[in-house]
Amino acid sequence: MNITRIDLAGTVFRHFMDSNPAAARSESVYFLGIADGDAKVVVAANESRYKAVLKTGSDYVRKEGILYDNATGRPCTVINVKVESINGDDAVVTLQWSASNKAGGGIAYSLRKVSGAWKVEKELARFAS
Repeated sequence: MNITRIDLAGTVFRHFMDSNPAAARSESVYFLGIADGDAKVVVAANESRYKAVLKTGSDYVRKEGILYDNATGRPCTVINVKVESINGDDAVVTLQWSASNKAGGGIAYSLRKVSGAWKVEKELARFAS
């Protein structure tokens, strides 16, 4: 497990949730995946921070184009975070989300390490699918 990549993924996930207050306050179900890292670490560090239910793995199913949590039968959103590049104290991380065949998108973020902690500096791009 690469601690730097986990820290970056966690920073971007929190930024995404905090930038979407409705998502952070909802009782929705979110499945988190992290390329090159253990999503369980990020979920464990954040599960008490949000009202939303945070899960890892792939215990969801697509029915008629909509994603549902197998355990509860409730609609869910799948979030995947990937560290694209790290160059010293600068990094680029993407976050993609999907809730259905017609609801999904992503954001590319620029991050900088400041006083030992990663901070989102800006959005580089936004896309919808």
